[in-house]
Amino acid sequence: MYDITSEQIKINDKIFVDKDYAKEFRELLIKYQGKHSFLSIILFEIEEKAEGYVENKISDKLYDVLGAFLTMSIKVKAGNKGERGKIGISHEILGKLEKGEIASSEESELNKAEEMMNEFFTLVYSDIKEAYYKKEYKGDRIEYELMFKKLIYGKAVDIGIEYESTGTLHLLDLLPYLLMGIEGRTVVIDELDTGIHDLLVNNILCNVLDSMKGQLIITTHNTTLLETDLDPAYIYTFVVDSDANKKLTPIMSYEDRAHPNLNYRNRYLKGMYGGIPISRDINFDELECFKNTGHMNI
Repeated sequence: MYDITSEQIKINDKIFVDKDYAKEFRELLIKYQGKHSFLSIILFEIEEKAEGYVENKISDKLYDVLGAFLTMSIKVKAGNKGERGKIGISHEILGKLEKGEIASSEESELNKAEEMMNEFFTLVYSDIKEAYYKKEYKGDRIEYELMFKKLIYGKAVDIGIEYESTGTLHLLDLLPYLLMGIEGRTVVIDELDTGIHDLLVNNILCNVLDSMKGQLIITTHNTTLLETDLDPAYIYTFVVDSDANKKLTPIMSYEDRAHPNLNYRNRYLKGMYGGIPISRDINFDELECFKNTGHMNI
């Protein structure tokens, strides 16, 4: 539909139904070239102009595509800077499951979230006996915080969510994304299994796929998933050639057919599906650059 390079801008005539706006938009593309993408400029125009102004000047199909992109939920790692992303939630409480503030009139929605959290976490962790919200009523507002009643050395103890492990907090962050996939949305999660036990990841994935109405796309370095009940047709690897070109390839393209007796993990680790790191032995003695320079306490 469009092809934009530093040398030229090609746009299919069918994108715009208003020629004057097409000319105006082309000027915006020239103005912001290299700074903002075609779709981001369109979205900005829709949000900034009067309601319905841009919608009446562009293709209905393009508007539908933008709407579909906006409902996607994406969670990605950003190196050592943590995570970033967006989630197209169906209710604002799903974006604030840990704690937050709502109107008193929405307490029934909070109770539904509490029921969901209780069912999920008591099934996932045997030591969590109850998940509930501690509420504080302030006029027509309710402040809430997620709490766990956990079994610790034979005693039930109330624990605030901020004291939970990295894996439990990561699961809490993941839950809204999984729910959006169940609702029929497209969900992308980078490194789904961070801090979560291999068996728990397998159990969650196998169960959520039974209810998935949308599309769930994840990345992982957890090779044990190749030995689970997950359909191997769902699994792809990034294959890198000698020139560092990357290609996403289904592992089934290496097999004549799926076979229950094949150990896909062993075959992957042997390099039969590509996507494995290739490195040489490391002599850490040669890396000891601070040898005999004393010690520093940090």
